[in-house]
Amino acid sequence: VACHTVGAQVEHNSTSGEWTATWEEEGVACEACHGPGSLHKKPPSGEERTDYIWRTEDSAVCGNCHTGMTSVGTVGGTNTIFALNAEG
Repeated sequence: VACHTVGAQVEHNSTSGEWTATWEEEGVACEACHGPGSLHKKPPSGEERTDYIWRTEDSAVCGNCHTGMTSVGTVGGTNTIFALNAEG
């Protein structure tokens, strides 16, 4: 929720075990941060295609979502699959 919305807040009720989420604006997609991705989404060639996604000089833009943050799903744990590294 947090990475694909603006102003997201997720809360967990430990008594009921329920999660609730609210947000200001939804529909934030890849291109909002990464720029046009038409070449990136073409069929895979077997090699990493990060050259088609521009990198920002300010990691704060990407770091808002790509930090390895704690999962807000029902499984829990840490989501590092899209974590930002030194190379972008």
